[in-house]
Amino acid sequence: EIPVIFVTVMSEIKDETKGLMMGAVDYITKPIQPAIVKARIRTHLQLLDATDNIQDLLDNTLTGAVSMFTEIMALTNPRASNRALVIRKHMQALTKSTGMQSVWQYDLAAMLSHVGMVALSSSSIKNIESGRVHYGKEYEMYHEHPNVAARLLGKINQLSTVGEIIQGQSEQLEDILSYSQMDILVTEGIGAVDLVTGGKFLLRLCILIEETIKKGNNRQESFQILGSQLRLKAPNLSKLLIAISGQGRVIKSLEINELQTGMKLEKDLFTKKNALLMGAGSEITNAGIERIVTFEASVGLIVPIIVSWDEDDKSIVFEE
Repeated sequence: EIPVIFVTVMSEIKDETKGLMMGAVDYITKPIQPAIVKARIRTHLQLLDATDNIQDLLDNTLTGAVSMFTEIMALTNPRASNRALVIRKHMQALTKSTGMQSVWQYDLAAMLSHVGMVALSSSSIKNIESGRVHYGKEYEMYHEHPNVAARLLGKINQLSTVGEIIQGQSEQLEDILSYSQMDILVTEGIGAVDLVTGGKFLLRLCILIEETIKKGNNRQESFQILGSQLRLKAPNLSKLLIAISGQGRVIKSLEINELQTGMKLEKDLFTKKNALLMGAGSEITNAGIERIVTFEASVGLIVPIIVSWDEDDKSIVFEE
């Protein structure tokens, strides 16, 4: 990404053409005029700054739009949406610990990992995952959801890579990377593998963590279980997972006006008419808070609300 300018005595058109085709942004032949060289360098630095600013704007706008979409999904299909939000938390923990939190495609892949289930109802997903449904159109749609997401996102240029990552979420870890490559990814970062392969591996790992939680383990236990399973095959990855498991969580009962985005429900939230509003494990979002406030005003809720959050989450702050 560093702009390269050739300064050379090779003045033939074919030489200049070759230099530009190799990726140079400019080509200056000798003898040079220092003032002109400085002016061209200044121009290319300004172009680079402008390009970076445009890319930052694009990334932030895209991420913001996807965040809004996932919150809408939370209202229409809370089961799939809540799982995607929890998987995103796992992804953030992994990328932060490996120094890859700047790879925005990984964050979006986790956020949109279940977008292919948009046509399925929460009850259908629950019936399939509980083993009560083994066939039929909805069963096929459930298992096809990574491919559905890839097709949807492939229509958006900036999200085609995200779609490729999501499409690989059902592959086995060892089919994505060898155990030695897993350790290299942990120690050397994303540069050790290509973007899509690294994303597929991390997303699959996050989903395995979530599947372990579904078996009755909490988040800390799930990281430790997977870490123990990989101890002999990928020791560096094992150490990383066990280290992440030690990150503390705060559990607290709060009033509705104290809820903040990023918190997670530790117990089911019921209305005063004993209707389940949000299940344990659901992440608190802006849309979720709006829903809670609305139901409190209309039928009332059973409070206080039991929630948790990461101990080092700086976004959650309480006024003195």
